[in-house]
Amino acid sequence: MNRDRTTFICGEDFSTLEPRDPCPNPLHDWPLPAGFVSASMMAESRLEQGWGNTSCPDCREYGWVPGRFDGYAAAAIEVKP
Repeated sequence: MNRDRTTFICGEDFSTLEPRDPCPNPLHDWPLPAGFVSASMMAESRLEQGWGNTSCPDCREYGWVPGRFDGYAAAAIEVKP
């Protein structure tokens, strides 16, 4: 199996991330996983763990304010600009 071309339908691939937003605000340092199911699982876990999904004052796109790193949120990967 070629993992570079594999689509994860069932989720739990938290290592392949969406690209980080080009805005330098640290709200964008926590991109969600690339797959739809993985992203929704991660977003739900982040919200359950007290993370905030906040509108960036610089670009008006949404980003994440970290909370606890438990559950799936423990697999969150910080990406610096």
